[in-house]
Amino acid sequence: MNNRWVVVLALLSCQVSAAVFVTTNEMKHILRLEVPGHEIEIGENVPIAIALENQGETPLFLSRLSNLSPFFFSMKEGADWRKNVPRTELGTVYMNEAIYHPTRWNATLEAGKRMDIQLSVSHLFDMTAPGSYSLSMKCFVDTSNVDADHREILKLDKVPIVLCDADRFKDISVDEGVFKAMKGFSEWSSTNEVGGVLTLRITNSRPTAKESAFLYVKVQNVGNDPLEIDDVETHFDIVSLYHENHKGSIPRTRFGLDLASKAKSKDGPGHEWKTLLPNKARFLKYPLGMVFDISSLETYSMDINVSCRRTSDGKTTCSTMSLTNISVNPVFPERFECRVSDIQNY
Repeated sequence: MNNRWVVVLALLSCQVSAAVFVTTNEMKHILRLEVPGHEIEIGENVPIAIALENQGETPLFLSRLSNLSPFFFSMKEGADWRKNVPRTELGTVYMNEAIYHPTRWNATLEAGKRMDIQLSVSHLFDMTAPGSYSLSMKCFVDTSNVDADHREILKLDKVPIVLCDADRFKDISVDEGVFKAMKGFSEWSSTNEVGGVLTLRITNSRPTAKESAFLYVKVQNVGNDPLEIDDVETHFDIVSLYHENHKGSIPRTRFGLDLASKAKSKDGPGHEWKTLLPNKARFLKYPLGMVFDISSLETYSMDINVSCRRTSDGKTTCSTMSLTNISVNPVFPERFECRVSDIQNY
């Protein structure tokens, strides 16, 4: 098969908006992959657009390579692009074990038709660490629906995607105005015996990519004496996430694992007590989707625990502000769309 690889840069307002990679074979089957042509901050969706055109004269048969489409993806990272990027839970389901033995044709693309698929590749792979990534994809095609022994592979290898760091995850403290300005939210609250009040808010509206899966937390001192709160990992460690009804814990992302590792090292922030004066509060914006792998978008159970202590008359009382078994339903922009249409419409 004679494959050719072409890179097309689409320009918008003097900035590279997209990079398009193209391969074709002798039977006039064309595979296009469009990826962001600029750096994307970690925590953002990384959208890709795939187009498969059948410019031949006979139907094109596609072998099933995943649960959602005939395409299979792999991703590597690093300067030499040799390290595999872990799949998310959704990515593991999407690319199940059947993909390694594609033996049956389950989709047909008629002559003159084009299949378009749009999805967020950051939902398939753990892309919570900044750096250079390379995305590879392939699909099996044939003009015969008899057996799979004569199939051909259309593929694109080492398509670059670059992610940069995001300042908004380095300090999750926010001012009171952000908390007060919230509209359309669900709220939970609890008070402990030393005058600490823990309040959680989750927005009910459909968030943008930047705001997806953020939790808003308020820690307040309603007592008459100063209250010390445990500032573990700048409050990244206050949340525990589980499958619904606490049926197994949700794994952390690489971002979340890195935070935990730094906290345990001697160079990390570790445990530090912060003083909260009477009638004062701290406000936090917790990036749930950066710390935990919530790609499968199921209903989760969440616990929040903030350790605190109060010293009065020379006596120190330790306690915990807690909210347990909170139901969380993360919402993201659409992750997958597939349509087939005539080539001449483009």
